[in-house]
Amino acid sequence: MTVDRESVARGFVYGDGSIQGRWAVANFCGMKDEAMLPFFVDKESPRQYAHFKRILHLPTEWKTERPPLDSMPNMLYGWLAGYFAADGDVDRTGRPTLASANRSNLEYVRQLCTAIGIGTFGIRTRMRKGFGKVETPIYLLGLMRGDLCPIFFLIENHRRRFIDGRDAAERRGWNVVKVEATDRVEEVFCAIVEGTHSFTLEDNILTSNCHHNYIAVEHHFGEDLFITRKGAIRAGAGDLGIIPGSMGAKSYIVRGKGEPESFCSCAHGAGRRMSRGQAKKKFDPQDLIAQTAGVECRKDAGVIDEIPGAYKPIDEVMANQSDLVEVVHTLKQVVCVKG
Repeated sequence: MTVDRESVARGFVYGDGSIQGRWAVANFCGMKDEAMLPFFVDKESPRQYAHFKRILHLPTEWKTERPPLDSMPNMLYGWLAGYFAADGDVDRTGRPTLASANRSNLEYVRQLCTAIGIGTFGIRTRMRKGFGKVETPIYLLGLMRGDLCPIFFLIENHRRRFIDGRDAAERRGWNVVKVEATDRVEEVFCAIVEGTHSFTLEDNILTSNCHHNYIAVEHHFGEDLFITRKGAIRAGAGDLGIIPGSMGAKSYIVRGKGEPESFCSCAHGAGRRMSRGQAKKKFDPQDLIAQTAGVECRKDAGVIDEIPGAYKPIDEVMANQSDLVEVVHTLKQVVCVKG
């Protein structure tokens, strides 16, 4: 993707500019002179000050406004390149990072990057001491190297470090340590990654799907075979999976042991001890309420066939397949959504 030159200038002013009266001004310090001045050739000539150069009478909105996210991709790309030239850095290992004292700037950049296909990491916070004695936060946002190319980096030192650091490791897979409730509401996209069948959450967290009804071509006993798993999940050596119990029972996060005799598979859940029709005849809503005590879920006749009593004890099932998987975590649900 090529950069729009005026958008580069605008992004640079947003980061390194200031407001002077009714106008925005661009400030050029050190190595930024040589790299960034060509993007302002149709503007006023720069004025020389003791330690920097300055171009006056630029549009005020260049400093006060960010481009709409539905702008042309080359305009967004150009703005980001200019902003990175002002407030970004590439460390000695080749990793590009943007810094801002205003978190909303980086939240906007993340949205912009999503719009033009550049991956980002989570926003980090560091405390710093500026001109005063009180520490203030500075926010940092890493850009994914694999989605960038050398021409994006307008500052020579940035570009050289990016090129020299091509072998830098980049962790795209994060581990979910904990989940906390917030007041945020977000649209969720399940962008399935072919091959691994992972999907992406915010911050490029890849999570693995755990299919239990599918067909796959796998190599077993010296042959390529069509493996059908119906109510079973893959349990190859090291594979993580989830084995849910009934609406009122425990569930398990497991790691596969790669047992060849089971075609590297294990049971997906407890399994029914009676048919759905039998469950509807045997149990009523009061039974369902009693058996799902402590779980927020539907407790009406419409889900009687899912009552815990219609399933085998999950603890017994797990004990019976201990040669297929090891338990990593035991979960007790508090909310169950059915129907």
